[in-house]
Formats: sequence, C-alpha cells, structure tokens
Amino acid sequence: MSAIKKTRPEAFEHGLSSEQLAQLRQWCAKDGFSSAASQMFNAWGIRRSPAAIHRWYHKDDSDLVLSMIASGAAMNRKLDDAYKSNPAPAMERLVDVFKTLVMTLQVQGAADPEQLETANQLFKSALEFLKEQGKAEDRKLEREKFDLLKRKAAQAEQTEKVLTNADLSPEDRARRIQEIYGRA
Repeated sequence: MSAIKKTRPEAFEHGLSSEQLAQLRQWCAKDGFSSAASQMFNAWGIRRSPAAIHRWYHKDDSDLVLSMIASGAAMNRKLDDAYKSNPAPAMERLVDVFKTLVMTLQVQGAADPEQLETANQLFKSALEFLKEQGKAEDRKLEREKFDLLKRKAAQAEQTEKVLTNADLSPEDRARRIQEIYGRA
C-alpha cells in the first residue's frame, strides 16, 4: 500500500501559465473545487485532484493565519494587563468564548479541511485544559480539607491536655478552651 503524495502548491503552479492560474481561480470561486478539476482537465488536459486544487487555492491562507496568531498574541497581552487590575472572567465565560472560536473554525473548515483539523485539535486541547483545571481544584479542596483536619486534631489534642490538667480550675479550663477555639 503506497502513501498518497500531496501536491505542493508551488509545484502545482509551476505547470500552469498565469492566465491559466487566473482562470482556475475563477472556476474555484464560481463552481467549487470538484468542478474546477473537471474544467481544468477538459480545457487543458491537466488532471489534478479537487484536494490539490483546494490546497493551491488556499495556500496564502497560512500567512493570514500567522497574522491572526500575532494579532491574538497582542490581544492576550492586553488581556493579561487588564486582568492585573480586574479579576479574570468565570471559567464558564471562557468556555463560551472558546466554543464560539471552535465553531467559527469548524464553519470555515467545511471549505478547508486543515481549519477543521485545527478546530478539532484546539477543542481537544481545551478539554484537556479543563480536565486539568478540575483536577487542580480537586487538589486544592483536598489540601484545604487536610489543613482543616490538622487544625482540628491539634485543637483536640490541646483540649485534651487542658481537660486532664488537674492544676487548672474549672474557670481556667473554660478560658483556655475558648482560647484554643478562638473564642476568647
């Protein structure tokens, strides 16, 4: 079983004139990639798959994605600065924003399989992040429980010592027990 070789956009362009590339771009925009592949074969006898035409047609989109990433990084820096003076939004709000982003990528992914794959990877990453956040919250709660139990055990030990100290009067015992439990 041999692997399928993808046609690189640069190699794709090498075999066509600028007029043919312009015509192909019009066919893609007007009729879609499958129809453009058929028209390309009928007009010039050149056989290319709709997927190869799709990759060629969207080859400049990577520059757009990179600029969007740079823009997103700048936005994240602004958000970080804003969070320094304001509390972060609730996790539910972040999930809502993330869902919107993933849905946008999936809609665009209907025309571009690479964007759909990006959306899927992004969604998996977000789910993993949320799982880790939940585990961190669980660990924090367990630590708080442990600290509380430790304090209660120390208070119980101190109370036992006060109650078994025969040298203390009942009033002194009551006062010390109130001090142990922070009621003095």
